[in-house]
Amino acid sequence: PVHAALFAAFVSDEAPILAPSQQAFEVGRTIYAVGADHRLYKQELQDLGTETSWKLAASGHFKSLAADGAMLYAVGEDDGRVYAQSVLNMSLEGEWRVSSAGDVEWIALSGDPADTIYKVGADHRIYRQPLRGMTAS
Repeated sequence: PVHAALFAAFVSDEAPILAPSQQAFEVGRTIYAVGADHRLYKQELQDLGTETSWKLAASGHFKSLAADGAMLYAVGEDDGRVYAQSVLNMSLEGEWRVSSAGDVEWIALSGDPADTIYKVGADHRIYRQPLRGMTAS
């Protein structure tokens, strides 16, 4: 994740992005973050500043975000499912691949490259699963 203090220093009060304690990820030369409206936004690192604007990066509404390489994982706001999409093909028309069943509140990845996903469920328990073992059921 992006260091919170660094992120806060470059986000204006009018930015549509959640507080720095929320998740923002650097993928390549781009920062991705979930907005206060639960949409996914991006901004190029070289453009990052308080006077620049964030661009909508993809369709959907999310409550949590994680990244590994060029792959973004996001928890759907309405259904609590984990979705995945490569930033290499990401667009407003792009399709998110369903990667797990619902009732997920928050996610984090572990490993370099990531091999484990941790999920906080609606029951407030922490679950661990191999990243490659995720299924939509």
